[in-house]
Amino acid sequence: MKGLLLKDFTLLFKVCKSFLIIMVVFFVIIPFSDSYSFLNYYLIILSAMIPFTLIAYDEKEKWDVYVKTLPVTNSDYVSAKYLTGIISNAVVLVILVLLRSAFYSNTNDFIAYASFLLIIGTVFMSINLPIVFKFGSAKGRIVNFVLIAVICVFILLAAKFSTSSLGLVLNVISGKYNVPLYLGVIGALLLLAVSWLTSIAVYNKKEK
Repeated sequence: MKGLLLKDFTLLFKVCKSFLIIMVVFFVIIPFSDSYSFLNYYLIILSAMIPFTLIAYDEKEKWDVYVKTLPVTNSDYVSAKYLTGIISNAVVLVILVLLRSAFYSNTNDFIAYASFLLIIGTVFMSINLPIVFKFGSAKGRIVNFVLIAVICVFILLAAKFSTSSLGLVLNVISGKYNVPLYLGVIGALLLLAVSWLTSIAVYNKKEK
């Protein structure tokens, strides 16, 4: 498992430089943008796309075939992609939270902001990866575009129809409408666990 994670992050820093450059540029811009800038959410989506990008490179270079000659299981291969995504999301989330901490004097709003980022990244990855493992990166790319479009519309509508700078959704998960904040986070994490197990089952079945 450690070898697979090392391989993925080595590939990330050597081949996926465009991802990293875009992230660095956005990190520089964010402190000068408004508190509900779309850049915040785009960055977390971008980090959630990293496992998909790595799978696409694996398929292109036939690594997904070569890895079967190594002493690793299908479960190891799938789990490595999920762990890479989780680590990438966590790093981006921490950086964003640190960059935006000065914008929120209200602790509840700040917690809601961080939780919303966590939910977006987790849900995006949870829906995307099982489909990619089932149909491959080519068809999975279509799913990426659809998910990004849906999330973008969701966030824009939430911000438009809410008087809060964090948007309607943030009001909901922050408890303004009596929906406990932790339920959204727990739901996203449960979805991730189900997605993880589903991807392993799908990949095992695909190899038969």
